[in-house]
Amino acid sequence: MIKFTFKKPPTLSLYCYSIGFIIITLTMLHQFAQWQLLTVVINQQLFMIGAIIVAVGSLFNWLLPLWKQHLSNKQR
Repeated sequence: MIKFTFKKPPTLSLYCYSIGFIIITLTMLHQFAQWQLLTVVINQQLFMIGAIIVAVGSLFNWLLPLWKQHLSNKQR
């Protein structure tokens, strides 16, 4: 049987999530409000950067607990 546990994500992941979602939110507001501050291409690129930052945060959320577990097993 698979055991699921829910713990608080690492701080680095939370920072990545926050920064990425802020970038995504600002680019979506820029697109839908038609602020005309950036070109469409730059707005799309910023959106993709925000999505990549969120994905990196998810990667950290997965890898950092494994890294801590590996270090604790190595010290035993």
